[in-house]
Amino acid sequence: MNRNQTNGSRPGSPRHESARALSQRSLLSLAGAVWWIAWTISCSGPPSTEPAREVAATYDGGQITLADIEEELRRSPASNNVRSDNFVPLYRQAAENILVRRLAQAADDTAATSLPPDLARRWDDARKSVLREELLRTLELPATLEISNVELRAEYDENQELFARAEQRNVWHIFRRAVDEADAVQVRQLLEEQTQNISSPAEFSTLARKISESETRSLEGRLGWIQRGRLPSRLEQVVFSLDPGSTSEPLAVPGGWTVFFVSDVLPAHQFTFEDVVGALRQRAFQKQRRDLQLQALGDPSSPTDAVEMPRKVVLAQVMSQSPQVLLQIGDRRVTGSEFAARLAQEGPPQNSLPPAWRIEELYDNERFLGLLDIEVAQRKLAADPVVGERVRQSLADLSRSLRTDAQIVRWLREQAATSPNLFEFFEDNRFLYQSELERHLIVWSIPLTGLSSEAAAELTQRVDKASERLDSQRPGLDQLVREVGGSLEDLGWVKASQMASLAPKVLQYVTQVSGTGMTDPFQLSQSLCLVAVKERREPSELPFEDVEERVVSDYLERSKQSLYADLVDRLTGEANFTFFPENVAAALAPPTDSLLSSPPVQNLDPDDDSTH
Repeated sequence: MNRNQTNGSRPGSPRHESARALSQRSLLSLAGAVWWIAWTISCSGPPSTEPAREVAATYDGGQITLADIEEELRRSPASNNVRSDNFVPLYRQAAENILVRRLAQAADDTAATSLPPDLARRWDDARKSVLREELLRTLELPATLEISNVELRAEYDENQELFARAEQRNVWHIFRRAVDEADAVQVRQLLEEQTQNISSPAEFSTLARKISESETRSLEGRLGWIQRGRLPSRLEQVVFSLDPGSTSEPLAVPGGWTVFFVSDVLPAHQFTFEDVVGALRQRAFQKQRRDLQLQALGDPSSPTDAVEMPRKVVLAQVMSQSPQVLLQIGDRRVTGSEFAARLAQEGPPQNSLPPAWRIEELYDNERFLGLLDIEVAQRKLAADPVVGERVRQSLADLSRSLRTDAQIVRWLREQAATSPNLFEFFEDNRFLYQSELERHLIVWSIPLTGLSSEAAAELTQRVDKASERLDSQRPGLDQLVREVGGSLEDLGWVKASQMASLAPKVLQYVTQVSGTGMTDPFQLSQSLCLVAVKERREPSELPFEDVEERVVSDYLERSKQSLYADLVDRLTGEANFTFFPENVAAALAPPTDSLLSSPPVQNLDPDDDSTH
């Protein structure tokens, strides 16, 4: 059966002839339409490829809308401070960031790589936080909590030392090595000449970046806000005698010479009750709520292996940025330097509560979180399928975001490793890539338990006199044992990075020994101690091949901004990224006819005679 038969039309029939005529007319019409389109194109140029007005950018395989960019900007607080005439470049930058993240998501291979340590910590912290929330959401607590002003005033009066701020100074420094006396003369002269006319932080930081041989060079020599107790007493006297905007004379320190610059001075201040009543109330509410939550959990206590310190010890160790562990409950472990870093992140001290107050608040909160983590582990919440699913859902967005971040870091690291500037960076910062200073340490100790204060003082005197006659060699310490008693412990070779594991007092005394020799006797944990530095191995430069991974990591950290810009250029080129500023400008422009199209505003003021 042919097509004509199926359509019910035979050749030569009236219906067939009519269909043929219609087909001819349609072809003529189509030919005319094609001619008209061709003529129109020849008059108006090539066909338009403009995207829809809501599209801000396109790339191979996708597009980025204005709504996508606005969502991106909502997550970026910095965009709130941009001037209105800079919005189009800001939108372009946001569109490029979106493209990089989308391409990173597409390239992510979670089976092949794990998260870098810093991102893994963020993931673990977030997981623990969600599990704590799961633990606390089951507790029944009072709907409202009440704290009276009388209670707050009593707390203030009992703890006024918490609300006192000691004098603080914003300090910068430059350090230069000196290997011998001749070198020391040249280093001192260099520092004197280079710093004599400096009067601003910008000048000092530029010089520190150029000539300093301290690790703070990467921070432009900044030590930050410090108060008394953080520096050795000799250096502290110098720093706290400087006027703002002045530089110290070069000072001899172990291994070389240093100069200090003070940019700002924050005087001591006692906060009044009125200054802190709001913060007092907030902390009281938080403390009361934590106490009620712990009561509802059965008042869990710290485990037997926990590390907790008295308040005064905590304050002293944080302000001196000690590496000593101040709190350890389960897996939660915080050192004095980590507490100090958190305080530094809160901004200039004049805009924050007294450090003692904040340190105690942080300490109490860390202890509370540690107890919750232990309770979560004991109840095996993570193994509960229902809780596990809620945790997974809560962290789904974070998981995708961290994997995306990890892929971007991998790209940046690849760029850093192949950068033509990498070896130059290594040469400029060679002093950072040396073998560690090592000390061979021997500890002498004798118990003081059971001795009266007079007997302990007499023993200390005997040890002091005996140590003056001895040198740092092992036979000398053996003689001390024979004369006074006590025991010896050979710690062997201790690297500089391992010194943090020693007790802070041991660390303080050992670092004061510039070469080989013995410390002064000191008391530690109910014992009288003395440490001998028997030998020293000075740092020596390491070849690039031995420290390449560290160099790449440091170069990435220092050059992240320029490396990211190069990454954006590469990815936008490979993806044929096209940005449409006219669409952005049109979307951001205010309507021009709003005043003309709006109805006149009626005066609804009953007291105005013009309305009657």
